[in-house]
Parts: sequence; C-alpha cells; structure tokens
Amino acid sequence: MSRSTLKKILKWLGYNIFVFGCIIILAAIAVSFSKDYMKSQKLKSEISSLQNDISMNEKKILELSDFLKYLDSDSYAEKKARTDLGLKKTDEKVVIIPESNEDKTILAKADTSIATNESNAARWWKYFFKKK
Repeated sequence: MSRSTLKKILKWLGYNIFVFGCIIILAAIAVSFSKDYMKSQKLKSEISSLQNDISMNEKKILELSDFLKYLDSDSYAEKKARTDLGLKKTDEKVVIIPESNEDKTILAKADTSIATNESNAARWWKYFFKKK
C-alpha cells in the first residue's frame, strides 16, 4: 500500500470518528434536554393542580368566614334561643297547638295500610267504597 492511500484511509477514519463522536455528544445533550423537559412539564402540572387546590381552599375559607359571621350574628343567637331554649321576645305571644288523638289515629292507620302488601288500586277502592 502506498503512503498516500494510507493517509487517505487515516483521514477518512479520523473524519468518521469525529462525526461519530459529535453524534454521541448530540445524543447525550438530547437525552439530557428531554429529561429536563419532562421534569418541567411535570412541575407545570403540579403547579396547576396546586393552584386549583389553593383556589378551592380560598373558596372554602370564604364560606367558613361567612358562616362564622352568621354564627356571631344576633339572628343566629335569636334562632337558637327560640328553637333550643324555647324563649320569646317580650312583645310576642306564643300559641301552642296540642296534638289531638285524632291525628295520632290517622297516622297509625296510614302506617298500617302501608305495612300491608295491598296494591295501590285496592287501597283506593277501600278508601272510596268502604262503608263507614
């Protein structure tokens, strides 16, 4: 082999090794870039989900603060005094309507008619055509 062909072969090998090395370096950079890109996308999605959580928690805080204001108000205290303690205002009159025995018997009859396994049509027939 002549010296010029040996130089050409070495030059060609050197060029190919250089190109191959550049390709390997570019591949390493691309892999590193893709990993960083994936991490940034994951962080963006986490940030957006956390922002949604923050907005939901802010809404809950507003609702709870409104509820606390209502609990501190006079209207809530008055309502609790009326329902739980049975109190009234000084200028009010209270009327208590006692339950009658008739109401209790009607409720008892209604419960027993539902408890029986009669059809709805049969119950209506008895209601309209039963002798009293």
